[in-house]
Order: sequence, then structure tokens, then C-alpha cells
Amino acid sequence: MLSETTCPDTIGKSRKAGKTFLQTLFFFLLVTQVCFGQLEFLNNEQQQKISSEQRTDVFTANLDSLMLDSLIIAYKNSQSIPGIATMIVKDNEVIWNKNYGYRNLQNQLPVEDSTLFLMASISKTILATAVMQLWENGMIDLENNINNYLPTGFSVKNYFYPNDTITVKTLMLHTSSIHDDYNMLFPINAPFLSCGDFPMRLDSFLVNYLMPGGAYYSSNNFYLYHPGQQWNYSNVGSSLLAIMIEHLTGKSFSEYCRDSIFIPLSMNSTSWFLEGLDTNQIATPYNVSIPLCHQGWVLYPAGFVRTNKIDLSKFLLAYMNNGVYNNFRILDSTTISYMLSDQLGYNVVWEAPWWIWKQGLIWWNVFPIKKNSWGHVGSWYGCLTYMSYDPIEKWGTIWFQNWRLSDNIFTRLGEINYPFTNYAHLYGVVGVEEQINKVPAEFLLSQNYPNPFNSSSVIKYSIPKSSQITLKIFNTLGEEIETLINEEKPVGTYEVNWNAADLPSGVYFYKITAGNYIATRKMLLLK
Repeated sequence: MLSETTCPDTIGKSRKAGKTFLQTLFFFLLVTQVCFGQLEFLNNEQQQKISSEQRTDVFTANLDSLMLDSLIIAYKNSQSIPGIATMIVKDNEVIWNKNYGYRNLQNQLPVEDSTLFLMASISKTILATAVMQLWENGMIDLENNINNYLPTGFSVKNYFYPNDTITVKTLMLHTSSIHDDYNMLFPINAPFLSCGDFPMRLDSFLVNYLMPGGAYYSSNNFYLYHPGQQWNYSNVGSSLLAIMIEHLTGKSFSEYCRDSIFIPLSMNSTSWFLEGLDTNQIATPYNVSIPLCHQGWVLYPAGFVRTNKIDLSKFLLAYMNNGVYNNFRILDSTTISYMLSDQLGYNVVWEAPWWIWKQGLIWWNVFPIKKNSWGHVGSWYGCLTYMSYDPIEKWGTIWFQNWRLSDNIFTRLGEINYPFTNYAHLYGVVGVEEQINKVPAEFLLSQNYPNPFNSSSVIKYSIPKSSQITLKIFNTLGEEIETLINEEKPVGTYEVNWNAADLPSGVYFYKITAGNYIATRKMLLLK
């Protein structure tokens, strides 16, 4: 969440209007889930084509997965959202992995597991992790004056209370009394927002914004209360943390995150900047129905990580496993427990039906299903994102979409958040006859079924670790007929439906490549 979307005056204007459709539908589906065969109208032909690949552990295990799927499709269709990517992990396994719609509507490019989304303010959890790594190493004291960690000549004081101390901790709790100037920072035509990476250095902007005599300095850049006295969300305050990291480590903030978080966690597609990314793989942002350019912002540490759900799940799993992922520790377990604890002693209340939370160190305890769940929300022009996890029940959720209404955004996200998070709370790995929900012990390409087949057949494969997957169809001459899969996939068991209606009868081969694993099987098409 970035402040351009979170002014209390704009959030609550139409809170009642956003509830009606999905709340009514959710109640109806709960009561009538035995009649799900009658709800096929929610899956139009286009949606079925895009979602032809589905996780077998979710969609054959229980009827409630069908209800959640229909709710998400109804939410997407009711708001005309171009694309959505979703994932739920529980007990270190993916129990839900589904994509909807398009990353680029005009070119009809579907959302895939590898599709990059702007995370918006979920990015602040990366920032918090970097700060706490320095805290663990004794380089930062959260109770100290921020000026102890800023470059020489850069000093920040509240305009109205210059003798008060602004501590590092107040930046992480949004109680620093530093104010985001809305007109300067957030309109779509704001001078500090650009198509492409914003060229101005962060430190140059902050010095001019927070230092007397600076080009953008004003009493309006501070609240009229003592530091630590009240809560108000501050992207400028959060971005100051990145300057401290740069000063203390001698690296740029993006370099530090790359070396200390992204590379160790194998978040290979994740970046703070557009430079170096394939923009064709990034979900095009849409503001209502208008496609926008891929933007950059001067306060990039407050919300401009671009990643995909596979990469973000690795970060989330590190937190879920007490700081460790793939044998690499990003934080100590006691540090994470400290971060995910109520730091203020009172609830932060915003004007939306579900928007009440306890403030941790950047992370929020905001989500409505279980009191132990923590996470963050992100919102910017053309994106709305959501990440949460419960350290007790060991589930985590990821939600990306490349669209955002101009108002009432959190009411709408709250409506779909409830059934989505509730699914994570209620369902683990559900036992079915074939035990397809277990984490695969090895790579496996199963025989298609039915075989022989007429027109279409299902191909199932399992991967024991996140891998780049290609699945291709060949004829008896060795000619490639079709590529079914060509993207990175997380651990799990998958099914793909191959439609051969336009092909002649005969023998065909399907071949999977997953890292060093290669397997080929034969199938017979009879018409």
C-alpha cells in the first residue's frame, strides 16, 4: 500500500457499494455448494482456455476449491480485472496455484506462474528484512536517532518539534511524524513518477525534501505532533531506511538486497528496477480499463519491487520456516518473532470494513481469519497486491492483480481476501486416493489418460523442486507439434489437458525437460 491510495478521505467514500455483489455471491455459494454444476456460467470459454492447466491437488481434492475458484472468477469478471495470479502454501507445500486472465489484455498474453507483477508496498517487507539484518549484525539500534545512520550533512528533524528525536523504530512503525506530500508524490502526472525507472537519486530527493533550504522542503512535510506520538503511513519515512542501509554497507540499496536476500533465496526474477527485466514478462498495469506504462518512482524502496509469485513464495517460506529457506538463513527466528509482534499496543484503524490491524516492524497483523496472521498489502496505479502468513498454522497466501479502481480498493480486496485466506486456514494437504497432494519425491512424467484417446488427453507430471519446465508434443518424424509448458514451476503435481482435435490419428510423443531430468512417453490418438 502506498499513500496515494490510502488517504482516509478516499477509502471510505463508497465502502457500502463495493460489498453487495461478492458478499451476496459468497453467501449463495456457501449455501448451495452441492449444486456447483449449475454455476458453470462463471467459467466462460475464454477463462477456461487460459486456465486449462490446473493443480491436481487443489481441483480434485475438495468441493470448496471449486467454490473459491468461482469466487475469484466472479470477482475478476465483476471488476473487469485483466489478470490475477494466486498462490497458497501450507506446511511447505503449494496447496493452491492458479492464474486468471491476461498479463497483457491487448496482446492476449495470459498470466503465468512466471509473470512479474509490481508488488507495491509488499516491497516494504523486503526493506524491513534488510534493516533487521543490519540490526542483527549490530550496525543499527532501532531506538537510536536516525541521524546517527545518515550520511554526513544529512540531518532530519520535525519542523514543529526540532528538539525531538526521530528513531529508526518510528520509521518502521509509521510514527515518525514525517508526512508524504500527496500533490508532490502521488498524482499520475506527479513530477517524481515516470515511465521507466525514475532517474533522480533517492538521497538527492530526500535531502531536498527533509532538509531546511531544500528545493522541496516545507512544513507540510511533517505532521503537527511529536515523533512517536501518532500513527500515519509514510513512504518517505520508509525510504529513509534505504539511505541508512546504503550509508552503513557502502552498497546501493538494490545491490544490498540482491546480494543479501534475492540471490541467497534464488529470487532470480526479482528486481527493484526495470533495467535488466524483460518487460514482456511484466504484467501491464491497468487503471480501470486504461493500460499504463511500466513506471518508476523516486521513493522506489517504499514499493517498487517487481517479482513473480514463485520468487515471492521463497521469501514467504523463509519467514514461515523461522528465517530459513533452502538452507540459507535470512533472519534469526527470534528476530522474526520480534518483527511480528504488536509494537504500538493499540489497533491502527482505517476507514474500511476489515481495515483494522496491529502494527509490527513494517509487517501488519491485519487479516481477518486468524489473529496470528501477518502480512502486507500493496496498491499503486494498475496493481493491487496482498501477502500474508500465519506462523502458527504455517500457511501463506500471495495475490497479485494488474488492475486497481481509483477508489474503494480495500473494500473490494477485503471481500475476496476473506474466502481466499479462509481457504488457507481451513485446508491443508487433502488426502485423495492417488495421494497426489504429497510433495513429489522425484521427477515423474506419468502416462497420459485416457490412452488411446479421441481428441483430448490429460498429461500429468510431478516435480520435487522449483524448476524450469518445458513440455512438448512431437510426431513420429520428430517434428515438434506444440509446446504445452515453457516456464518455471514450483514444487508439486500438475495436469495439462492436450487438445488434439485438429490432428490426424496416429502415434505422438510428449517430452518433458525439468533441469537435468528428461523423459518421453508415447500416446495413441484414435478418431
